[in-house]
Amino acid sequence: MAEAVAEEPAAGLTPEQAEAERRAEGLCACKGVSTGAIEDAVLGGCHSRAAVAERTGASTGCGGCGPLVDEIIEDRTRLAAAA
Repeated sequence: MAEAVAEEPAAGLTPEQAEAERRAEGLCACKGVSTGAIEDAVLGGCHSRAAVAERTGASTGCGGCGPLVDEIIEDRTRLAAAA
């Protein structure tokens, strides 16, 4: 599992703008699902790939994004438990 690393905002962007861009990045190309949509699903109670797929459609096309969905589930669940 990759560790979350705080990155410096891109030149000319505020931290809020950089975060908005990060969340808007496409995670599932087949279904057009963003990273933020996956994170929101996990924070909303989806704690398995199947639950995230049902809520967002991610990983129901070719399945290539499945490992990334799993990583977000693990990271967000870990962060929530630490809070």
